[in-house]
Amino acid sequence: MKPYVPVPEHLANVWKSLDKLCDLIDKKIREKVLFSDKAVNETIYLLQRLVEILRPTAEMILARNTFLGKYIQESQANIEDMADEYATLHENRLITGECLPVASSIYVGMLGAIKSIAWHTKEISVILGK
Repeated sequence: MKPYVPVPEHLANVWKSLDKLCDLIDKKIREKVLFSDKAVNETIYLLQRLVEILRPTAEMILARNTFLGKYIQESQANIEDMADEYATLHENRLITGECLPVASSIYVGMLGAIKSIAWHTKEISVILGK
């Protein structure tokens, strides 16, 4: 049971980041903020990748499958790299005027929440993969 002790804290942080992501999406809808097509596609891609590691994480919590742990860790690194790349591309869109500042703060916040969810998910896999 000892390896499971830190897992609830990481799950709580995943939950907080999911809550932040939902709040940002609600703000986007409430304030009728539009994203560029590129930002929408980037966000969808990252959210799909996130789902692809959340399911195996649930399985890993139940079975402690170390193979899943390696997959989760590699996927988290990919999500983080892609989010960083998308942030750079976003800066360029902001500079060229393709993106409004209000959309920028929401988009960057969403990237941060996605990275946080992926990071805490990876930490669970590292802890249980030992």
